[in-house]
Amino acid sequence: MGYFRDEHLIITSFEKDVLDVIRVKLIEKIAKNLLGDDYGKPQQTAKQFIPPVITTLANTSYILYVPMDGSKEGWTTSNDMDDVRAWLYREVDKINAKDDKNHIGVIRIENCDYNGLSVEKIE
Repeated sequence: MGYFRDEHLIITSFEKDVLDVIRVKLIEKIAKNLLGDDYGKPQQTAKQFIPPVITTLANTSYILYVPMDGSKEGWTTSNDMDDVRAWLYREVDKINAKDDKNHIGVIRIENCDYNGLSVEKIE
């Protein structure tokens, strides 16, 4: 039987276009990997799961939020989202390696049955 390890990601950048591109790729990846299709209902479900990029109130920065999947560890949805998150980290690394002026930051917030709440800066 699995246990809960909720993982939320907060991705920040000064460039909205970069986060918009990541969001589109993320939606496609979730639709394909978790929902089994690139188009139609899975695509719409993935769009609803990943909210639009938001803007800060001052000193314009942009934020992309990736919510927890809600599945227990070891279950298919959890494993598939672990793969999506690993892919997302690689995408951010590639973008950051190309352009150090537009650094993308990633913060992971975890709430686990065993370890409680933790926050980690990934990038």
